[in-house]
Amino acid sequence: MAKEKTNLSRSPEPEVDKVYTKNFILLFILEFTIFLVFYIILPIIPLYILNMGGNEAMIGWIIGLAGPIGALGVPLYGIMVDKWSPKKTIAIGMVASTASAFILPIIQTPWPVLMSAVLRRIGTGASGTATRTMVITNAPENRRGEAMTNFATSHNFAIAIGPSIGIALLANNGFNSVFIVSGTLMFFAMGMLFPISSQRTSNTSPQSKDEDKKFMGQIKSTFVKEVWAPAAATFFLSAAYLSTITFISVIGEQREIENYSMFFTVYAVVVIIGRLLTGKLSDQYGRAVILYPSLILGALCMVLIAQAFSFVILILASVALGVGFGTGNPMLQTIAADWAPKEKRGRAMSMLLGSFSFGSAMGTILIGQLSQIANFQVAFNSMAIMMLIALIISIVGFNTRKSPTEN
Repeated sequence: MAKEKTNLSRSPEPEVDKVYTKNFILLFILEFTIFLVFYIILPIIPLYILNMGGNEAMIGWIIGLAGPIGALGVPLYGIMVDKWSPKKTIAIGMVASTASAFILPIIQTPWPVLMSAVLRRIGTGASGTATRTMVITNAPENRRGEAMTNFATSHNFAIAIGPSIGIALLANNGFNSVFIVSGTLMFFAMGMLFPISSQRTSNTSPQSKDEDKKFMGQIKSTFVKEVWAPAAATFFLSAAYLSTITFISVIGEQREIENYSMFFTVYAVVVIIGRLLTGKLSDQYGRAVILYPSLILGALCMVLIAQAFSFVILILASVALGVGFGTGNPMLQTIAADWAPKEKRGRAMSMLLGSFSFGSAMGTILIGQLSQIANFQVAFNSMAIMMLIALIISIVGFNTRKSPTEN
């Protein structure tokens, strides 16, 4: 009888070759909504800070500090997913994201914006860990790359329209309209959680259960040594990515580039096309075949942004970022899923999200400081170096697994 109970608690095995299940579709729509709100608000925050008397360095510190502060909960997110409930973890994240939008209209000075930014990072960190783990757990092993990259396009549909919605709301109705619409949309999106079926993503052995009862055992269990390379590469990749997304609106305004919001739309279209193609290719030919060129193009993007004083160069940069970060990031997540023990996938995903948070913090703070000390050209050329460091780490990581093109 005890054996039967154990079997009942296990997650259902993925259906052979079936990626696009009911859960996948519902999670895709939910992830799209969460990040639609994220991208409606993100490019508006720098302008909001400037409007309240802040400067570029302050933008970098406020948005940058939110990353590591919000990442303090990252180990907890992985444990909540692996040991408790992915669905409840998503709900907690969505509540935090809703609160982050609704508190913005009552803020009158720049620094309290940090509180909203931290809540937003907590929200996307908790929900993102859970949604990615559920997708990876339920995907057939031989189609994991396809499942992860296609699921990640939910972010790109969001970024294709989110910034434009935010900028249009700002132009027509002011800052408060952006925040109220975003919070309301997130609140109603929580209703989509109900039809999603949820289960624990892993089983825990009696030995690991005993270890998990100890505080230090819990802390030690959050580090998954097998995924050090994708986590470290994500740190540097995210430094370049979020600093770009954060400061594009400031660059567009300062350099008087018309229609600079098209950067987000073109980026999103390129990513959607790239991810739909590269997921299957990575399953067939290996992750590194896709990852290495992506990181090289990401470095090129940073150089182009440094020189982007015209609409054409800015759009070329968005194409390079679309291939660079757009395919590179889900490849690193898929690699982490490939290399992590099955029972630690939730914690592996939380490790990558933690790396993303700390890396993006370093990137936005560095860009903000360098743009004040020197200019945006110097700042973004430094980000190209970050992308190349991510490439070197990835090569070392694959080589330690004996084959540079293995899955």
